[in-house]
Amino acid sequence: MNTPHRLTLALALSLAATGAWAQSAAPAASTASAPSAATRPASDSFGAGVLVTSEWRPYRGVGSEAQVFPVLQYENAWIDIWGPVIDLKLHDDGPLLAVLRARYIGSGYDAGDSPELAGMQDRKNSVWLGTKLQWRASVAHLTAEWLADGSGHSKGQQLSLKVETLMHAGPVRIAPRVGLQWLDAKYVNYYYGVSASEARAGRAAYQGKSALNPEIGARFLYSITPAQSTFLDVSATALASSIKRSPIVERSWVPAVRAGYVYRF
Repeated sequence: MNTPHRLTLALALSLAATGAWAQSAAPAASTASAPSAATRPASDSFGAGVLVTSEWRPYRGVGSEAQVFPVLQYENAWIDIWGPVIDLKLHDDGPLLAVLRARYIGSGYDAGDSPELAGMQDRKNSVWLGTKLQWRASVAHLTAEWLADGSGHSKGQQLSLKVETLMHAGPVRIAPRVGLQWLDAKYVNYYYGVSASEARAGRAAYQGKSALNPEIGARFLYSITPAQSTFLDVSATALASSIKRSPIVERSWVPAVRAGYVYRF
């Protein structure tokens, strides 16, 4: 995969995973493996663009939400910034990529988003901190990501595993994927639980357990010029029973559509 195609795919993967914007000790920089000359950028890379998202929220009375975001990209041998994701590269050589990651994820809600949520405390978005490992084989990429709530709102953790590959249909590159996301009980309780003080008639108190959510999706990538790229991402996540049983949740599946344009300087 050449560099423009690799960067376009990397941007689509990063933004598709953010949702609505959507810790273990790290080795010291002196002990981290430097990217080889074959894989690291020859010079600093800059890009800018726009992301349009339409996502269905799982909460009762809350429908789809369309949003538009500016996108900024910067990459050098050690830092990779794609929109709401910042990676510090520990190893980027051959098939293995290892990074420390900071990611902003908009999983929260306001009680005013729906009459069904009246009386609930607002759930806040968070900056999540953790690590990502990726094995880049010729037939597919295998990615594991572990994150903990760095903002301390939920005090939760999440772990995701994903397999994706790249196919071609004329000038369009297609990247189908399947994934599995584990959310711990603290995450589920914060975003989907109902405390005793929030309980109402028709909304019983609820304390959820950890959840395992499967996901399917695909990205369609098209390069207008070597510097300009567009993508379309469609996905659907099946919610685990510990989430679906919450009295503030009404969906079993959460679909999402995202489209973007990026110009690389």
